[in-house]
Amino acid sequence: MKPPFSTALLAITLLLLTILIASGCKQKGCTDKNALNYNSAVNEDDGSCVYCHTESIFEGNQSYNSKDYNTSSQYYNMNVVKFTYTNYYISFNIKQCGSDFCKTSVIIQNLTSKTINFSCEFNLVPTQIVTTHNNITISPNESINFGVIFSILSTSICGAPQVEAFILGTFSYH
Repeated sequence: MKPPFSTALLAITLLLLTILIASGCKQKGCTDKNALNYNSAVNEDDGSCVYCHTESIFEGNQSYNSKDYNTSSQYYNMNVVKFTYTNYYISFNIKQCGSDFCKTSVIIQNLTSKTINFSCEFNLVPTQIVTTHNNITISPNESINFGVIFSILSTSICGAPQVEAFILGTFSYH
């Protein structure tokens, strides 16, 4: 016996409705695994992905020369090294990416015609944070880039760098 026409029509309608509902249940969101708001349950990207970006803002630089005060040195009372400090303020677009900070880098230039060797201590004013570098050797009339010597979360010290360099011991020349 054949099912009545209305039962067959109802079965077909229910089947079509189930297919339509199942195919229409696409969850939208961010599908990029590199994004902060990636959602693995999402099957359609809606352009809402959020990414970390930083902005590096030049805050200033300052140069200081250091003299050799060893009275027996051929460079006595002469500038023998030049310290150039540079500050950058690093800002994140979203707090989830990190905290804004200030970084200080230094380049040291040998102002003599001989290889120079020395040790020094850098003091970040006003924080009194100190870093020491021993046995720095720089070829004649060359520079060495130390890169970042301080990285401070407190952005209140950004601006022109306030770093003091103290020579530990004496300069030696080769």
